[in-house]
Amino acid sequence: MKFYDEHGALFSSTEDSINLSSDIIAWQPSGGLIATIEKQPAGKVGTTISFFELNGLKRSEFNPNEGRAVASIDDPVLNLAWNAASDILVLRKANSLELWHRSNYMWMLKGLVTRAFRGQVEGIKFFSWDRENAYK
Repeated sequence: MKFYDEHGALFSSTEDSINLSSDIIAWQPSGGLIATIEKQPAGKVGTTISFFELNGLKRSEFNPNEGRAVASIDDPVLNLAWNAASDILVLRKANSLELWHRSNYMWMLKGLVTRAFRGQVEGIKFFSWDRENAYK
């Protein structure tokens, strides 16, 4: 990833060894971090959510599938979204929304929303936070 200033000049960039798995990014409203999805190293399964500072340095990461059943690993992350207070990160998957909260850079799953109708999963097509009320 490369970061540019308001004049279009290169401000900073990430390390060359970063291997992003998609173009999904979410800029924290407080401006401190950018969340993205990074490919797992060879031999590992699942998704890694990585956090970068604006200077391009990797701040932290977590694996949302760690400790879960294999079936949940097959549901890829389709979108990332921070709430207005910058303290909850939502991972939108085809069949669920996962609400993650961090405390001392330890990420914890705080909520799980699924969509089902008469036993069949309808899927979640869109998700958005309210820009004024941080928890809506």
